Amino acid sequence: MKTFQYVLLTMAALFWSSQTKAQDIPFHSRGYVSPNYTIHFLTMELLQRYNLEGKGEVELSPKYIEMITKAFAAIQKSKNSGSGRVMPYKSMNQVKVTVKNQQFWQGAVMQKLLKKHGLRYKILSQEGEESTRLIYRKKDFNTQALATLLKKNAEVKDAYPASSGIVGSGSRVKLTLKDNNILKISFGRGWGDCPAGCINWVYKHYEVDTRTYAVKFLGRTGQGMDLKKLPQPEKKGKN
Repeated sequence: MKTFQYVLLTMAALFWSSQTKAQDIPFHSRGYVSPNYTIHFLTMELLQRYNLEGKGEVELSPKYIEMITKAFAAIQKSKNSGSGRVMPYKSMNQVKVTVKNQQFWQGAVMQKLLKKHGLRYKILSQEGEESTRLIYRKKDFNTQALATLLKKNAEVKDAYPASSGIVGSGSRVKLTLKDNNILKISFGRGWGDCPAGCINWVYKHYEVDTRTYAVKFLGRTGQGMDLKKLPQPEKKGKN
């Protein structure tokens, strides 16, 4: 009995150790950038695509994060629920910046920007006065807005959202805004060589009124919807 209890305790200790270590692994190594990656990425896309307020802000708009979160929750509770994840190649918490002069990093404007948003940076490469650094933080932010803001400075040669290293995904979410109040949300499920982008896709489409969060299921579209074999033509008899 004591031996059995010892084995159980050992197994529990090993499991807890593996879970603790897993939490220390960089987000992208686990297949996503942050726990709220889908919501945050869609919020950023919504702001950029429809030129909504907050497009130029480094911090993501709480208003639209809440809107998308509530819309997802409403769909999940509906009769024809759907779910999916966004896994694009661009990260949500890293921006690469190349500057002409290293003094740029010590300037008051840059130091104020870093402090305001809790951003850090590390050197990626350096050649003479020109250097490339990675600006990052653990919490997601509007990477496109930060890159655009930095490129306005004459000392910045280039700035862009960094790669997350994610390639391929078997799920997808598409978001469209209609008449400022209606969100059309499509959840996609893919299969067949997904590391290369998936051969087949099926989508479930919804409309959510963000004033009442009423859900309307629009139906399904995509390849491979009917997996049943098509009826074979009748064989003709021999003459």
